[in-house]
Amino acid sequence: MRIIAGFVLFYLTAVGQEVWVNGLQRAFATVEGGAVVVYEEPVPKMDPQGAPPVRGVGKFDSARWKRVVLGGRGPVRWADLDGDGAMELVAGRKNFKFAAGRWAEFTAPKRAAWQFHEVARGFQNHTAIAADFAGDGRKDIIVNDQTNLRTVLYTAPDWKPTVIHSGTWAIHSEAFDVDGDGDVDWIGAQYSPGLIFWLERPANPLAEPWKYHVIDSEVNGVHGLIAGDVDGDGKPDLVGNSGQPTGVFSNSIAWFKPPKFERTVFAMKDAPGLSHYMGIGDVNGDGRADIAVGAKTGAEGNYFAWWEAPANPRQAGWRKRLIADKQPGATNIAIFDVNGDGKNDFFATRGHGFGVVWFEAPFWKAHEVDTELGGPHDLAVGDIDGDGDTDAVTCAKDSHVVAWFENDGKGQFTRHDIWYGNAAYDIRLADMDNDGDLDVLVAGQTTANVIWLENKRK
Repeated sequence: MRIIAGFVLFYLTAVGQEVWVNGLQRAFATVEGGAVVVYEEPVPKMDPQGAPPVRGVGKFDSARWKRVVLGGRGPVRWADLDGDGAMELVAGRKNFKFAAGRWAEFTAPKRAAWQFHEVARGFQNHTAIAADFAGDGRKDIIVNDQTNLRTVLYTAPDWKPTVIHSGTWAIHSEAFDVDGDGDVDWIGAQYSPGLIFWLERPANPLAEPWKYHVIDSEVNGVHGLIAGDVDGDGKPDLVGNSGQPTGVFSNSIAWFKPPKFERTVFAMKDAPGLSHYMGIGDVNGDGRADIAVGAKTGAEGNYFAWWEAPANPRQAGWRKRLIADKQPGATNIAIFDVNGDGKNDFFATRGHGFGVVWFEAPFWKAHEVDTELGGPHDLAVGDIDGDGDTDAVTCAKDSHVVAWFENDGKGQFTRHDIWYGNAAYDIRLADMDNDGDLDVLVAGQTTANVIWLENKRK
């Protein structure tokens, strides 16, 4: 029997049934009166501001566990028949699929819509990013290995590792041509003590050292790092936060102009609540790039907000505007036209809480997209299904589910679970195999792996 990383298969010796852990729940199957019966554990409660729940705690309780009579006949066994990370229950002549607490019968294994690829395992990591770092036309991956304090380049297609820097860990990263020499450099951010730095790609990136440069060491609590054209000159800039309530500019957010990375603190001490990840886009239609953020905790946190760019983006003290408060665990936000009405909206996740939501312009009416996912602490947006509108993908670090949300173009979303058993702080959309569609790259935070999920649309 195949066991997918992140799932646990063991036995309840007291009753002798097989038990499977999926996301937040356990389940086991047995045969009662000639019929296959499954018992499903209630979803454990989570503290949105605290640590993830301990899964599979407590003994089986027939009064509390949901009993589902499936029919069929024994014996029963669990197996991942179609390679999608979810387990199927094989019972006599019937197969049943268990996925994130929902049961559905299917008749035969089908070709998975997404194919699993593991790049590396065995170390905790918070960030991974894909680009052609080797210069051969293929997407490589740079990962920061927090366990061993190393930054590692994995080159496609066999993912051979090359250590390009040692001694620093990064909670988030970006990649673009910082010095204008035509190749892709790597930028990392350490949370606390705060540090933003970049590694200069050499002519031979697999044999020569990557030169280390400090961008800023006065930030503290750098949780979000995002590239985007802030000043409208057609070149990428860098935005990073100083989310801790201590330091030279506490509870603040700044943008940096390459290649010297001059700093402009546009949100000076008015981004409290442990700010997290940012989004860049023209919110109000004035042609300038505004910046949004989620703040996860505390009396002054649990909100999404945006800062309106002035005519001169180098001006400090941009005007702050609230999108929504009472958003426990707010972390990630993106700016795009969700419903096709020509106005940019906000799409967001509560990575230290529950669920996914979008806010409709111009009055930021909230539309709950999903209320079940625990800890969707990452977000990437793009046209995943190739139908011309913008979809979204997240990996829930507490539920251990990778899911993408299909947009119908009018702001109605359908959730598709594409992998189970990974936890992440960072997720990316990139065409990993150069086949013209967007694949998903996941930095396995507590699951200690790096994976990419191949979009089989093409």
